[in-house]
Amino acid sequence: MLSANLQCWNLLEAVVQKSLDSTIAVCQCDAEFIEVSLRGTWIAQDCSCEEGIFLAELSDALPGTLCERAEFILFKLWQESLAYQSSLR
Repeated sequence: MLSANLQCWNLLEAVVQKSLDSTIAVCQCDAEFIEVSLRGTWIAQDCSCEEGIFLAELSDALPGTLCERAEFILFKLWQESLAYQSSLR
């Protein structure tokens, strides 16, 4: 979940619309937050473990440079969301 008040949401929406399957999805949770869902695999020591690595492959769902753009936009939104949350404190 990321803050809904960020600048790059329209860029991610454009990428999601061009996605060939449901590997990436965006859903408005409420007025303050938007959820980004990625289809992938959680790798951990066991099923109940809270620590692990999440792997998602966007290259099959998005053509060429659009995949790289999706990764960049997600990273940018995450950074902006962290900055936005710290400015609220």
